[in-house]
Amino acid sequence: LENCHRRVEEVATGSGEEAGTVSLNKKEALAFVRAVRKFGTTERMEDIVAEAGPHVGEELDSAAHIALYSALLNGCREAVKIAEEVRANEAKEEPATTGENSKPEKKPDPQLDFFGVSVKAADLVTIVEKLDMLHKKLRLYSERPAQYRLETASQLSAPKWGSLIGWTPRDDAMLLMGVHLHGLGNWDKVVNDPMLGLEEKLGAKRAEEAGDSSRLPKGSHLETRALGLLKKMEALMRKPPKVPTTRPDKAARRPVHSKAAARLKRESSVSESDLKGAGPRRQGGMGRPKSKAAGGGRAGKAVDNPEQALEDVRVTMKKLRTLQRHKDIPKDQAIAKTKKYLKVVGKHIDDVAGGHSQQK
Repeated sequence: LENCHRRVEEVATGSGEEAGTVSLNKKEALAFVRAVRKFGTTERMEDIVAEAGPHVGEELDSAAHIALYSALLNGCREAVKIAEEVRANEAKEEPATTGENSKPEKKPDPQLDFFGVSVKAADLVTIVEKLDMLHKKLRLYSERPAQYRLETASQLSAPKWGSLIGWTPRDDAMLLMGVHLHGLGNWDKVVNDPMLGLEEKLGAKRAEEAGDSSRLPKGSHLETRALGLLKKMEALMRKPPKVPTTRPDKAARRPVHSKAAARLKRESSVSESDLKGAGPRRQGGMGRPKSKAAGGGRAGKAVDNPEQALEDVRVTMKKLRTLQRHKDIPKDQAIAKTKKYLKVVGKHIDDVAGGHSQQK
């Protein structure tokens, strides 16, 4: 593809006196590309080298392996970048065609010429990134693969072939674990791995029981399923986390009852009005008539219910507390009011005591 590809013919493995170049024939290059597509990350370089064949594994050292891997991935990324630039320039130069029957022209995918092997650049970059993500996520389960489970948000609906074999989200999890352990495309190893438990649904015995093996999933179906799960997992990991909203305290959300609010307002108004009338009375008897006793004529009466008597005296006690809070009242008036309230309290005490003596 003109202006949309890169070519790798040889790879430098160092600098200085130890510098050298690596070259592969077409067969060796194809094996190396397939191995990278199966395992992806450089952390699986041993598996990549073993899969690539004896020439890469035995005749080349680790520096050459890294150089080949870097040349392959960097070349694919560069091809993708060039293709995007070319398409952007073409979109600016060509006028947009409008119409009901007009369809956008499909652009060819960028290619990398890797030692004579045509590599789909965008496809390889995408798969390597997904396999690298999978490796980081599942490497803690390598010794206990059966314990891995997919998060609910990462699950997909059952495939069309899933109803024939009873495919479940656990099977999806084991499919991804098999890709992590054995590589993308090594389906025989994935199916026959006893730790994964997929042989009962995908093995040869299952095909014999079904009678028509063509209805069972093939390797291409499993790869499509695995890539779909990886795509969903990648989208979930890139999704920004939700910021928790702060909720108000319970005290702030607690409603104020109207009866309680009215009672507090009434008691406050009684105390304040009583204090306002604490000034000297006019001559001529315009004030309130004094009762025989400070208790309002309760002298000598026995109280049958002491609790009721205590309820009656609470207002007087609140007046005493209000009087203590107001420091601006003249001293003589404060003393007079205090004596008055204490007499009321004392009278209630006498009434309660008298009631108890009569009951005895």
